[in-house]
Amino acid sequence: MSLRSRHIQGHSLSSSPVLGVVVRAQTYKNLLYLALTFPLGLFYFTLLVAGVPLGVTLLSVVVGLPVLIGVLVVSDRLLVFERWLACRLLDRSIPLDRDTETDDWRDYVRQPITDLGTWVGIAYLAAKFVVGVVTFVVLTVLFVLVASLLLAPLYYDTTSLGFYLTGPVNFSLSYVVQFWDGAAVITLPFTITSWQVTTLRGALAVSAGGAVLGILSLHLCNLLARVQGWLTTVAIRPRPVDVEFPF
Repeated sequence: MSLRSRHIQGHSLSSSPVLGVVVRAQTYKNLLYLALTFPLGLFYFTLLVAGVPLGVTLLSVVVGLPVLIGVLVVSDRLLVFERWLACRLLDRSIPLDRDTETDDWRDYVRQPITDLGTWVGIAYLAAKFVVGVVTFVVLTVLFVLVASLLLAPLYYDTTSLGFYLTGPVNFSLSYVVQFWDGAAVITLPFTITSWQVTTLRGALAVSAGGAVLGILSLHLCNLLARVQGWLTTVAIRPRPVDVEFPF
């Protein structure tokens, strides 16, 4: 097989709406972004939970105000990082920073305070912990399930692999056929029982099902990444408000 034919086959596979998800680089960028959601959300949540109450508690001794301003400025820089991450991994178009460039340290304090986007972004940072937990659960369940099905031929004879029920499940589908002189009822009974993989052929069938589930899981992860990218685009953007400060 020539290099040109391999390139054509690879291009045709990547353009497939179903199977292309396996070979497209964007799929794995989305997975990386989803994998980072939980640790980043945990870090943001810890910062806000520790910093905001500490600053409020110390307001009576004046030190609390600098602490709160520090948390606000750090959160603003974290929002810049979130914008960068979404642009690099999710291919989103989000302004990475404000248009004003200055070397005055006071502007670094004024800009986050007078930008409504900072306050919306702080709510986004706090909510990212919940989103991260849900994403972590989804990724873990899908990975474990797909991996266990794909690797079934390697361990089917050493463990009880199958589908188990406490007892048979019986149900039926009925259809009424109308005639000129009456009607007839056609009933199709079904019974679902436990099923255990005992042969290599059955294990290969389970593995094939795992491959199908893996492809569907990648599509689901891409959809989840697109939803998170949209939320990031909506929540994280500069919303400057004209406010005069005495400093």
